[in-house]
Amino acid sequence: MMKNFNLKIASIQLIASILLFLGIQQFYVIVELDLIELIHSIGKDNFSYYVQKSDEFGISEKLKHLSTVKMILSFIGIALGYIVCSIINFKRQLNWKIAVLIALICFIIFQFKIINLPIHYIATKNLAIAYFVPATISILLSFILYFFSLRTKA
Repeated sequence: MMKNFNLKIASIQLIASILLFLGIQQFYVIVELDLIELIHSIGKDNFSYYVQKSDEFGISEKLKHLSTVKMILSFIGIALGYIVCSIINFKRQLNWKIAVLIALICFIIFQFKIINLPIHYIATKNLAIAYFVPATISILLSFILYFFSLRTKA
């Protein structure tokens, strides 16, 4: 077992890191909001059918760009989570391997798409709000949890 390991603090940091990278990842819609609206309006199945039949508008390139931006934002979120956890663990004199383990778990969640933030498009009818509200709430909750992990008694 790791020296200076606190399960409660590590659990709080894991949840905070997951929320942070999922929240940051959601901001990929800024890049191609019109394309995301098109996908939502005609449905994913119909959209993929049209892209396969004809790509005269360069939709496949936009989709590749969208995927790349989402991946970059996910890595930024995971890296930020690692940095924040490392700082907290350094201040609390906890093992640095906790931050590495948390970053690894976040990467596995990203790679296998285990968790996604909910999108409430039907309720809002505004796609930007449907993505940004859960993302903003997720990021705020992550920083609140990071603060709790810093202040929690060992």
